[in-house]
Amino acid sequence: MSYLKEGIESFVEKYPFLCINFHERDQESDNKPPAQETKPEGQPLLSPFESKLLYSLSRFPTEMLEGKIFQGNVYNANNKKQLQDLGIKSIVEFIDYKDQPIPEYKVQNFTYKNIPIDNETAAFVDFDEICQYIDDLVKDETKSPVLIVCKVTRTFIMILNNLKIRMEIQLVHVSQLLIKCGIKDHL
Repeated sequence: MSYLKEGIESFVEKYPFLCINFHERDQESDNKPPAQETKPEGQPLLSPFESKLLYSLSRFPTEMLEGKIFQGNVYNANNKKQLQDLGIKSIVEFIDYKDQPIPEYKVQNFTYKNIPIDNETAAFVDFDEICQYIDDLVKDETKSPVLIVCKVTRTFIMILNNLKIRMEIQLVHVSQLLIKCGIKDHL
């Protein structure tokens, strides 16, 4: 992970929600009454430490270009807390929602674009236009970082390849990013 090269302090500063202080757990357990079979009405099932621990273990999007581009899934695009914690300002989804409405908070709170793509329609998409749009978002600091969400692996590879050319990302880095995202079989 690149942030560890800069030291743990840098990582904790950028991603405090991924870091767990086990001293918090110990302090919390020192102040806890004996365990109960059931929680009283209105009390949360998890302690603040347990909630933070579970959240830190959830799957976060992959940071493709530091502070600029994240690649994630539908869960990431619909997790308001993750979007807020990562500072996501724009979302570009390549998902066919079919009859489901796009959540209103995405349109209201983010620069949002949905491009419905599936295996049949991917061949007819203008990837130059899409990548120009993403490139414009990335260059505008008021609109980046950008979360890119693709269900079709080929779509993501085509976008990443085009962005590689536009942003002068070295081919070695693109290959590493694809491997990190579990797409190495498509190289």
